[in-house]
Amino acid sequence: MKINLSGLPSYLPQPEISQQIKILLPFWKRWYVWISGLLILIFIGLLLMKQRIQKIRKEQQLRRERAEFEYRNLRNQVNPHFLFNSFSTLMALIEENGTEALEYTEQLSDYFRQILQFRDTELISLREELQLLENYLALQKNVMAMA
Repeated sequence: MKINLSGLPSYLPQPEISQQIKILLPFWKRWYVWISGLLILIFIGLLLMKQRIQKIRKEQQLRRERAEFEYRNLRNQVNPHFLFNSFSTLMALIEENGTEALEYTEQLSDYFRQILQFRDTELISLREELQLLENYLALQKNVMAMA
């Protein structure tokens, strides 16, 4: 680019000055700004994804703990009612027939022994479960016979 100087007195020679001017791209159009911005967005995305995964895991853990608590609570509530009904049946049997009362007491004792044996076990075998069920049904037959 050539520039003529004007405004100089006419008796002076009019010099021509040559100057190169380089126009840079605007800041937001430079490649390193785009790459930096992209890396920042990826980092923020990964951070948000990690937080979301942690939140989901925490919610699942809370649901699992809540279900376990409800299960333990229900288990502890059922046993006193069953025990109360069993003792009521036993008292009625004692009044009517001492031999049946003795058999019922043995069945009740066997049932509670098994319950206590498997109380802290999460899984039991099918054979053990069927044996528990048979003892429970035998106890219920006595209850139904009393009704």
